[in-house]
Amino acid sequence: MSDYNEDFLNLNFTEQEAASEVREYSALPSGRYLVAVTDFERRESTSEKHNGKPYYTLELTVQEDAVGGKYVGSKAWWNVMMFDGALYSLGQIMKAWYLTPGRDAVPPVADWLGKTFVMVGQQEQAKTKDEGNFKNGKQVYVGKFEERDGKRVAVMRYEVKGAAHPNTWTSGKGGTSAAPKTAAGPKSLLPS
Repeated sequence: MSDYNEDFLNLNFTEQEAASEVREYSALPSGRYLVAVTDFERRESTSEKHNGKPYYTLELTVQEDAVGGKYVGSKAWWNVMMFDGALYSLGQIMKAWYLTPGRDAVPPVADWLGKTFVMVGQQEQAKTKDEGNFKNGKQVYVGKFEERDGKRVAVMRYEVKGAAHPNTWTSGKGGTSAAPKTAAGPKSLLPS
């Protein structure tokens, strides 16, 4: 049990918590990964064009990679728009789960947890707002940099470009013809 006092905190650390060290972050390399949806957050767009429109940020956790498990457990995030005119990512996810966009109902996002698909993407430089710089009335974004060991280094990120069905994955190769899998055993979004 932890006690809070204005002067100090008396906390009971587990051995794992006490042994925690800084973890270096690096973006996943470009390529294909078998991932599971492990978390989500509902958000609303703040863009001028789509202000207030809903989307989900999906947390995707690598289950298998093509390099012997080096990236298993790594995370990627994908913003999936949930409004007319921007349903491309949602359509790919539905097709990866044998659902037909426009015909089948979109399953509640909570049902996506544990479902897998093959994530396809590429590593690219992260962008940041160039404060006060607008072109044709739109905010200008520029490549993001940070200082590391006294050097200016580009900040990289893995940009999810699409989703494919899990049966397009071959364990360890990222190829074709493996049986569909889920992180927590079989789950189907199809009606029974």
